[in-house]
Amino acid sequence: MRRKLHVLLTSVGGLGVPKLVESLRTEADFDLTITGVDAGTDPIGAHFVDSYFRVPYASEAGYAETLLDVCRKGGVEIVVPGSDGEAVALAQAEPTFAAAGIRVLCSPYETARVAANKYRFMCHLRDRGVPVPAFHLVRTASDAEAALGQLGFPERPVAFKPVDSAGARGFRIVCSEFDELRHILHSKKEVLLSAARLLRLLEESPDVPEFLLMEYLQGDSFSTEVLVRDGRAAYIIPQRRVVPQHGSIEVAVLEQDVEIDRCVDRILAALPFRYLVNIDVAFRRAPREGGVLPYDINPRPSAIVSATKAAGCFLLAEAARDAVGMKSIPKRLRPTRMARYWNEHYAVEDRGTSPGEQLVASESAP
Repeated sequence: MRRKLHVLLTSVGGLGVPKLVESLRTEADFDLTITGVDAGTDPIGAHFVDSYFRVPYASEAGYAETLLDVCRKGGVEIVVPGSDGEAVALAQAEPTFAAAGIRVLCSPYETARVAANKYRFMCHLRDRGVPVPAFHLVRTASDAEAALGQLGFPERPVAFKPVDSAGARGFRIVCSEFDELRHILHSKKEVLLSAARLLRLLEESPDVPEFLLMEYLQGDSFSTEVLVRDGRAAYIIPQRRVVPQHGSIEVAVLEQDVEIDRCVDRILAALPFRYLVNIDVAFRRAPREGGVLPYDINPRPSAIVSATKAAGCFLLAEAARDAVGMKSIPKRLRPTRMARYWNEHYAVEDRGTSPGEQLVASESAP
């Protein structure tokens, strides 16, 4: 008999949400109702869920209270955070949700807080003996110049990334030998950055937020989905990046690797995660040499966690089973190639009201 279950997904403006909803709806164990929330006015996911509500940003006052009210009125049992900021906010409010009988698929608050900040996360692992890439916290041009030298630049490329970012926003590779103008003019995604340009921007900008300069790992890179049970990894499903090497994955191969398993186990021993965590790891040298090191983490499922369903174990569904106390049959993982492609959704507009206003005014998405 299928179990009735009402799930709430946050950040339903993500382009991976339609596939995620589709994957959830085909789970044979559940008779699902899916509510979506987002801070946007017309998120794409609103057209695929059963009901949609506009909510504040996770950083705004009243976010958790608004979400809790939506859950109580709709009979939501499980909340799935879709961004790091929401994972932190919901982890902090998790005791209040639990008291209302609502399970939030999140890690403990302190774990989520550490994982959501790249510098804090790297320091936490380093201080507990977990191997990590060399890294420096930077704010000024002189800081950057010193860090670049310590990281082996210009002989070696260096990774640049903001301390707080998501979806590879702000990520660049500081590289010494490339035609920067040609890269800007011909690349669909401007990833390379010259040291001269970086230093000039730092000197010209009056208020620069802190960022990381980090050893650039040149081997195979993996976005790794992990299901945690009782503090240990129940399933580890790495997605090896094929296209592109950086940013949102378009083509990947889901395959297992014993070195990645060991890396994940070390991280879980250092940080007490629960339910789902996404860990970016890479080999130090190409293609698979020099050991595996973590370089980013999300205390939540990734945007393409639905790919794990094709590999034989849909980790979001497994986490939902754990949350409601359902037994799970052991799954056998299979190597899988994943390719993302464009699709569209069409809706007739009411000229009297903006699409965002229509969605906010109605519980049922068109």
